[in-house]
Amino acid sequence: QIQSFNSKDGSRMIKLAGNDAFLYDTTGTPAFKAKYLASGVTDVRFSNTDNGKPLQIMLGLSDGSFALYDADGNAVGNN
Repeated sequence: QIQSFNSKDGSRMIKLAGNDAFLYDTTGTPAFKAKYLASGVTDVRFSNTDNGKPLQIMLGLSDGSFALYDADGNAVGNN
């Protein structure tokens, strides 16, 4: 079963295949191909960009921790 999560601005999509997360650029000219982010994913959230801040992606993981990524799928912080 594949679940899809879209950012509010429509520029990114996360697909969960089982509990593996893949990031897609859904703009007209994608900057990258599908990118594997993490496994053990239980929750997907996108940050609010209405305030002009860059998009961030938060993945909740099955061990209770979370992983944070920028809009291009690069890890942010301590993950």
